[in-house]
Amino acid sequence: LFQVNSQGNIDFPLVGACQVKGLTIDQVKDTVSARLKLFFNITYVYVRLNSFHINVIGEVNHPGLMVINNDQATLLSALSSAGDLSDYGNKKQVVLLRKVDGKMRIFEFDLTDINIINSEGFYLKSNDTIYVKPLRIKSSAAIMPFISVGLLALNTVLVILQLTSK
Repeated sequence: LFQVNSQGNIDFPLVGACQVKGLTIDQVKDTVSARLKLFFNITYVYVRLNSFHINVIGEVNHPGLMVINNDQATLLSALSSAGDLSDYGNKKQVVLLRKVDGKMRIFEFDLTDINIINSEGFYLKSNDTIYVKPLRIKSSAAIMPFISVGLLALNTVLVILQLTSK
């Protein structure tokens, strides 16, 4: 069992260091296999992530950076770990942001659709960001105190006008 060090290398006895920083799992497997084949006739390389980080933001109960210890983690498991959607979380508008080949990709999910499990982006990768959009009602709820104060003031003015006109 060999791990990547802080410089992004895997150090092998006899073979030396193999740079893997910034590579995908498949690229690491190919790079390490090619390097080992220089020294050994038969090689079998198995690569897996011990852990990786994702961010969960927006309308969840416990937003923040999460450490994922499962290379088969899903969007649903991450939302569960974030304490589920808040009361204002929109189940039909969940977005996953992922950097692929240097470009940001956006995956949109509807959690009420059973076919979500077949969606590209359902299985998480290192540095993914999940954003749960708010329901429209939250925007309305945010301005309700101002509307209430305005109506109260209007009502007060009307009562004063009615009393002064008698």
